[in-house]
Amino acid sequence: MLKIFKVKGFKNFSQEICLDFSKVNNKYDFGKKLISRDIITKSAIYGENSSGKSNLGLAIFDIIKNLTDYNTTEEKYRNYLSRDITTTEAEFYYCFQIGESLVEYNYKKTDFETLTYEELKINGKIYIKYDRKNKSNPQFNFDEAKNLNKKIGDSKISIVKYVINNTALNSNTILKRFMKFVSNMLFFKSVEGNNYIGYTSGTSNIGKHLIEENQLENLKLFLNDMGIKLDIEVLDNNLEKNIGIYFKNTESIIPFYEIASSGTKDLVLLFFWLYRMKKMSFVYIDEFDAHYHFKLSRKIIEKLIDLTEVQIVVTTHTSSLISNRILRPDCYFILEKGRLNSIDELSSRDLEKAHDIERIYRAGGFDGE
Repeated sequence: MLKIFKVKGFKNFSQEICLDFSKVNNKYDFGKKLISRDIITKSAIYGENSSGKSNLGLAIFDIIKNLTDYNTTEEKYRNYLSRDITTTEAEFYYCFQIGESLVEYNYKKTDFETLTYEELKINGKIYIKYDRKNKSNPQFNFDEAKNLNKKIGDSKISIVKYVINNTALNSNTILKRFMKFVSNMLFFKSVEGNNYIGYTSGTSNIGKHLIEENQLENLKLFLNDMGIKLDIEVLDNNLEKNIGIYFKNTESIIPFYEIASSGTKDLVLLFFWLYRMKKMSFVYIDEFDAHYHFKLSRKIIEKLIDLTEVQIVVTTHTSSLISNRILRPDCYFILEKGRLNSIDELSSRDLEKAHDIERIYRAGGFDGE
């Protein structure tokens, strides 16, 4: 699981910002499913428009470019560095709980492509280190990598990726398990079609993909559970070489995506990823409720909470979702004015399940002052 993430100098984060999932307040006797091994596994980040919720997700998923060959949506990483005139590098720090071990990975970049520094530690010991800026030789401080060629020239490849991919490691080693966790991370944004980062590569027609995987009936059941009853079917038109999902009525057959509402399209996208999530490690759903009624948003979070094996973060600017009936104070993070803190950290009072934390927030009770 991702335990701690920090970033500085990236986009609108000129100062360091920290997302700490280890700050669990065990005084809360509710929401037990939101916590696993003293790490928050289900959380929501609340922030007003332009507060940086999307940029925080992009920052967390910058690691996908370094360590995998999966989708990165590179256009999202333009204007990479903070506008602070003193910023020359963006700095990233990750702390992962992998089994009983802590894996710390920190690096610096001048742009999306260019790494200047990397360091990876396991339980406090440096395993891999490379300072490109000072042109020092890479350090590989574990037996399996002792004979690895250290001359990689001007290659922009991550030294961590290079070492792990070129070293004979058992699949159960911490380094391999760390790479598996990163490879199974997913970022997607509900309001922009099927644009995503991580987990896989390439693009596909969602409708066609659902048909090929025999998920249409499950999609109908999912939409029905969400309160949307649709009569849809598969149409195979060989003349047009077009296979897709269509609305069916007594008079005509209409392509699904031509008349479906924005909320329904978002639900189909969510379903597309939802039935894969059991295989994922960490999921960041940006603006997940942009086109949903708040009751539907609550229902979706309930479904996400039931996915006990995956760590999930959603972002929202809808304060009605700030409720102890959904999550709990240490699982809600407020992003504003370049600061990120949980409601639990920002509160000066002892919060109980019965408290209306949205009302307290609207009244300025979590201003952190």
